[in-house]
Amino acid sequence: MGAGASPTGPGPQASAPSPDSEWARRQAEQARKQQEQFRREQERMERERQAKAGKILSKEEVVQLFEAHERQWSKLITYDELRWDTLPWPMLKKPSVPEDITSGAIHAYILSPHYPEKDKSRSTKDRIKEHIRRWHPDRFETKMLTKVIEGEKEKVKEGAGSVVRNLNDLLTRSNVPSMFS
Repeated sequence: MGAGASPTGPGPQASAPSPDSEWARRQAEQARKQQEQFRREQERMERERQAKAGKILSKEEVVQLFEAHERQWSKLITYDELRWDTLPWPMLKKPSVPEDITSGAIHAYILSPHYPEKDKSRSTKDRIKEHIRRWHPDRFETKMLTKVIEGEKEKVKEGAGSVVRNLNDLLTRSNVPSMFS
């Protein structure tokens, strides 16, 4: 190094990315790809687990479930008291605890080929947004959570939060072109 030159000062290499920053960028990209691949594999395994855990619903049963959920949503506002089991969770199999609410289960519900005919013309994003409106904390906690019996409030709040997080994640992923599809 010449006199007065600084090992960290700007030199002719300052405009080019350093090998370390390029390596870090590649590592970060590789980690992101691995995480996405892992997430997809987890969702696939969750769908398989749910199929094995309970009986697989027929087309008619799924259609009836969607109809029952819509009727339930229209009645909820009239109820004086709500419970965990009263709520039409956006899943094909009713969850028992908040931990049962998974992105794979919500994904299977929202993207079901038996989604109500009147809603099939709506895009997947629109379906997701409709469910986000229903479950969003600002709305859900003021209109529904206040009616939940005291012993189940925390459980319902946690479950509704899980629904919204999974729906937001699903919405985000529907906006990003997939490298694996």
